[in-house]
Order: sequence, then C-alpha cells, then structure tokens
Amino acid sequence: MNSILTRFIRLLKEPLKLEEGIWLDNPRSQAEVDYWKKYLAYSQENGYLDKNVFDLTLPVTSDKGYNWLNTLKVFLDLSQADQLSNDLAEKDVFEILSKTLVVIRYDDFGFYAYQSKHINEIAKLLKTERDLPIVEKYFELYERHNEQLDRILTYSFLISLLNEENFGSENFILHTSSYNNLFRDMRIDSALNVNLGWWARNLVSEESRFDSEIYRLNRDPRFSEIILKAFSVFKKIDNDDLLKYAAESIKTSFEANTKFRVLTMVGLIEAFIIKKPDPNRYHIEDSIKKQFVLKLGLILMHKDATLDLSSTREKLRELYDQRSNIAHGNFLDFKKTALKSTLGEDTDDYEYKLASFAEICLRKVIWIYIEYNDKMNFIKNN
Repeated sequence: MNSILTRFIRLLKEPLKLEEGIWLDNPRSQAEVDYWKKYLAYSQENGYLDKNVFDLTLPVTSDKGYNWLNTLKVFLDLSQADQLSNDLAEKDVFEILSKTLVVIRYDDFGFYAYQSKHINEIAKLLKTERDLPIVEKYFELYERHNEQLDRILTYSFLISLLNEENFGSENFILHTSSYNNLFRDMRIDSALNVNLGWWARNLVSEESRFDSEIYRLNRDPRFSEIILKAFSVFKKIDNDDLLKYAAESIKTSFEANTKFRVLTMVGLIEAFIIKKPDPNRYHIEDSIKKQFVLKLGLILMHKDATLDLSSTREKLRELYDQRSNIAHGNFLDFKKTALKSTLGEDTDDYEYKLASFAEICLRKVIWIYIEYNDKMNFIKNN
C-alpha cells in the first residue's frame, strides 16, 4: 500500500497536500481502514508488547483505570469526533485507531495496482528467468516507486529538524527505512505498539514522563499550518545539492550515537556558512573557529534579538571545541570541557544538550539559507 505511517494520531478534516503527488491524511477508503485495522490487531494481539518502558503497559493503563476503550473515549471527546461514535458504541477499538492514524499517501506510479494484478504471473516468470515485457514493466514501476519512497524518507529527516516546534531529535515518520515500509504487511510492529502507548499515556495522564513535541503536536490546533510550513522546503531540496546533502547527512546521524550527531550538525553548519581560509594568510583551524562563532552568532541574533551575546559566544566556542575534540578523538578533553560546560550543570545529559544546541543552530542556519539565500551567500563568502 502506497502510504507511510507517521507518529501522529489525530483526525484530519481533509487531506493536507504536501507536494504534488504527496498528501498527509487519515485512512479514508474502507479498503485502507481494513488494511490498517488488520495490521493494528496483528501487532497488538500477538503478545509481543513492550511492557516496561517507563512503567508503560499496553493497552495503556493508569491509576484512573484507563484501558484502550475509555482512552479512545477521552480522545474522541477532545477531538469532537462525532463521526466515530458508532465505532465507540460497537467497542471497535481497532476500527477507531485505524481511522485516526496519520499517514503520508504518495503517488506510486501504479506500482501496487500492477503488482496486485500480475503478482502470480510475475512470480512464475521470474522462476524461468525470462525477460518478458510484463516483468520489465514490473521492475520499471518498482524502481520509480522506490525512488519516490526513498526521497520522502530521506527528506523527512531534514524536514523533522527544520520544524520549529522541534520534534526533539525524532523523525515524525515511524519507520524510516525503505525495507520496513516495503515489507511491513502482517508483522508484529513493536514501534507502532510503543507509539500508540505513548500517545495514549500522554492523552490520559497529567504527569506523563514522556511528552515530546510529536505528541503535543497531536493536540495542537495549528497542526496543519505547522506541517505545511515544514514541508514547504520539500521541492527546494530536489533542486539544491547542499540541502540534499544536508538531508542525507542528517538521516545518517539520526541512526548514530550522540557524538556523531554533534559532528554531523557542526559539519553541516560549516558547509553553509564557512569560507575556506587562505592558508598563506590565516591559521586554518583558528580562522574557521572565529568564522564559526562570529557568523553563527549573527545568524542566531537575527532570529532572536534578545540573545545574551556573551553567553552565546561562549556556547558557540564550546560547541566548536567539542566538535574538534570528537573529530580528533580527544575524549579526555571532551570530558573536561563537559564538567565546566556553559550549557548547564547536569553533566549526565551533557551530550544530549550539546547535540540539541547544535540542532537548534543548524535549524536556524538552514532557514536563513532557504529564506534569504543572497544574504547567506554574502555571510559565507566574506
């Protein structure tokens, strides 16, 4: 099926067109609803559920005795979703959930319809290793479909970073590999189980231990406006090698450890704002650090005129120094800097804070690059 699960769970009044051939929507046709209903039921009822994630149990429970059914009643009351009242009366939990999942639907160029129509014939022909037109057509559509799917998944990392509500270093898409989207049918989806559990916990508990921007955005009346702004850069990435490089690099860093993410984010900031120094006139490392602090400081000030210049300068110096310590394997110096950090006293979360600060800086740099390209070129080349 040509749709990708997101982490969002909410009712949309109408499809949100993100780009030509790409929409954010709920399952609407009965065939779609039945597909996701079966998928949800298979994942939820097979006993493979994460039972001990911050005391989370699934279906969600609380000191008030919530279960899936009255959790959904709370959700429908908040959403004023009268159209699902019959499903609630029938106690059809998976019918309700399947209609409230938010998916990205995309143009698959007819791949899934062709596959469904010819799958048995293609399977037989592949065994004979005969290159017949029906097989060639199948692989042509398969390649076009995969290119579209990979494009959406890769760009989603940059779009998640650029969202000014900040998804907390999370991707808003649930499964970010092509494999997990192509071969998801009828499997136990533990990631979906956990996402549903956190969503429900955030819904019914006033003291949730995990209230990320992903789940808060589910309740935000500005949801459509926020998502459309984030996706406004989608087409720009196609036509800009630097943005495409940033999207691919951010995707790689999301799957790595925190130090690597810091290294990646700072490296991308340099790619957008740093001019290569003349080695005959400047000490390379010293010049890059000075450019980094000065230029990035100006960009941060442009986005927030209330910034304290002195503390911002120290944070930027620390960020660049720690990038250098990571790049050169100076982890003893990294630890020493962490103990006297300008980012806060809690050293236990230091690497997370450092990565989050780097992401905030990169987000602001890329938005300036997108909105004021001429100004960014002036900053970089001077």
